[in-house]
Amino acid sequence: MLKEVAQRLQGCVRNTDICVRIGGDEFVVITTQLEQENQAVDVAEKMLRQFNTPITVGNHSFDLGISIGISLYPKHGRELGTLLEKADSAMYEIKQQGRNGYRIYSA
Repeated sequence: MLKEVAQRLQGCVRNTDICVRIGGDEFVVITTQLEQENQAVDVAEKMLRQFNTPITVGNHSFDLGISIGISLYPKHGRELGTLLEKADSAMYEIKQQGRNGYRIYSA
């Protein structure tokens, strides 16, 4: 299942972007060279669409929820650790609202 999740995520990003699994069922996607905030929203919406269809493994089908937290450089920080913390905070806000969405960090 994790391989399928990774493939779907990689299908949402460009060759210059980074997509890594940081543990369990959490992934980080770092998009590069975005000129406007709405481009990050476009990527998040593309990811949500990728996970609208169930993942089939063997004879089992799984509906997955995806919660996306977004932080923007340099608006929300200049260091990777700070950006990850703020994206994580935004992600947990989505999880509290029932998953399957995205949120841009706000203080």
